[in-house]
Amino acid sequence: MKRILIILSFFSLLFFLFSCQKETKQFDITTTMFFQYDVVNQIVDNKMSVSLVTPLEIDIHNYEPTPKTIKNINNSKLFLYTSNLIEPWAQKINLTTGNKFNISTHLDNNLNNGHEDSHYWTSPETFVTIINLILSEIIKIDPDNKTYYETNATNYKNEIIQVSDDFLGYLATKNLKTIFYVGHNSMSAFATFFGINIIPIVDDIRPDHDITAKEIVKIVEAIKNLRPSHLFIPELTTDKFTKTIQNELKSENLNLKILELHGYHNLTANDYKSHISYLDLLTRNINNLKESWDNND
Repeated sequence: MKRILIILSFFSLLFFLFSCQKETKQFDITTTMFFQYDVVNQIVDNKMSVSLVTPLEIDIHNYEPTPKTIKNINNSKLFLYTSNLIEPWAQKINLTTGNKFNISTHLDNNLNNGHEDSHYWTSPETFVTIINLILSEIIKIDPDNKTYYETNATNYKNEIIQVSDDFLGYLATKNLKTIFYVGHNSMSAFATFFGINIIPIVDDIRPDHDITAKEIVKIVEAIKNLRPSHLFIPELTTDKFTKTIQNELKSENLNLKILELHGYHNLTANDYKSHISYLDLLTRNINNLKESWDNND
């Protein structure tokens, strides 16, 4: 009996040690949102490990980290976060030896025409600045690979700039640059940069949640009055939301195409598995916008 207890105690100890090791998995760089995670991965490639602490397919505005997540953040060499407004919990993080970097405090408000925008990363111009800021922080913790990181950052910036410039050239040929949107408009920085007019027909609805009968009536009435051919929705909108709206409109003999305008907050599991980047989402947004306008010509 004594021998059995000793053996059980031994395996219990092994399990405990394994669990502790699993809980304290260390990443070189931790990030709170997809756009930061993307920039870091584009720059470091496989030179360092990177973690996105926010779970996929959730509203980042309501996220609160677990004690395990905070412990992992504290053990990282670099912790990047968006702002004290979007991640108020990040203010309490104190890294053991690493660097903590609040991106919003290092941005020039002039990038958004003098107005501070909590969703600043949606502007491609600001995103290029973010790449520069994050690059500098990465080099601080790994100066030996400075040239490698600089090359990757430059290549990514050039791709973002090229796609943006091409779209600006397209927009120069268009008179109508207005779209209709359901939900809280987090794309004002995007709209300002490209000179697009985004009209939120109903801005107090969260399309990532099940829609209520009252919300259906509100949206359908707004669409009946405005008569748009296309309607834009934010990322992570539920299929149930989209299908419900389309079915209600069909009953009113109204045909409407619903398209996504991605705010780069978070990813679906499918996009994550497909290694979708900010550049990919920017291109997706542009193609959706072009579809809505080209069909109205």
